[in-house]
Amino acid sequence: MGTRQLRQPGLYTAVRDGGWCCQLASRFQSLGTASQRPPLTRQNSRRTCRIAAQQTSTAYDVVYTSDAPYYVLEQQKSMLQKITVVKFADNHVMKEVAGATALILDASGSIHSLYRENTPITGSYWDIGSLLPGLVPDGPIGILGLASPLHPDVCHVGDALAEDAAVSGGFAGIVVDLFAEGQVLPALQQVEVWKQMAKKLKPGGRVLANISDNRALAEAVLKAFPEAQGHVPINANTRNYVALTGPPVSEDVWQTFPEQLKYCTTGWQPLQDLSWDL
Repeated sequence: MGTRQLRQPGLYTAVRDGGWCCQLASRFQSLGTASQRPPLTRQNSRRTCRIAAQQTSTAYDVVYTSDAPYYVLEQQKSMLQKITVVKFADNHVMKEVAGATALILDASGSIHSLYRENTPITGSYWDIGSLLPGLVPDGPIGILGLASPLHPDVCHVGDALAEDAAVSGGFAGIVVDLFAEGQVLPALQQVEVWKQMAKKLKPGGRVLANISDNRALAEAVLKAFPEAQGHVPINANTRNYVALTGPPVSEDVWQTFPEQLKYCTTGWQPLQDLSWDL
């Protein structure tokens, strides 16, 4: 089988606090062929990070932590949250953020997205989201969690879990990254929420969810999607599990992904078998 080319997600849906999805959208554009890449919109997280990264770090505040210092490059408020752009030190203890420029949301310190010039791969759980288009049939992909100021031409503002957050014919895939103040939304621990989400999928569709380290959320996913797979944290500093619904992915399919993403195709196992000793 040949190498799979990633395609642009067809739809971004709804907003609750979250950010993985914005990073994901940018990565689709970076890894596809030139003819497949849609034009970048004027407002997205990677652009914000890129502009801030071009500033002189010494002109900004330095924050010293037990891990390593980082520079505060920019602070602003959107209608949904406070946004801070920081530059991590090259010797930061968390290798996946060392030397990167990052978008930080709210007081929780949650990292919305990372930016390294000419490097779309982060080496962390964000990269896993780029697998979804290669695992689902043709059709729109709904991303639950993208903030409304970003990609306004395709972003629907509203309740991401509402019954009408759907498209005719169903989604080929749904990405779930719903957090508030750094915590998974309590509603996602309800089995019925996931069952309703399943009804929004077209035949062969899948859900890819950032479940953090929330065991109750994982149990709710399993009750709605018994075949769900889980991905172990990519490195020791990452506390995010990722769940993928649908039947297990064959090795032949995994081999079709670009070389940059091959490291994300290993480590999958039945969700109920995951160890929660992070």
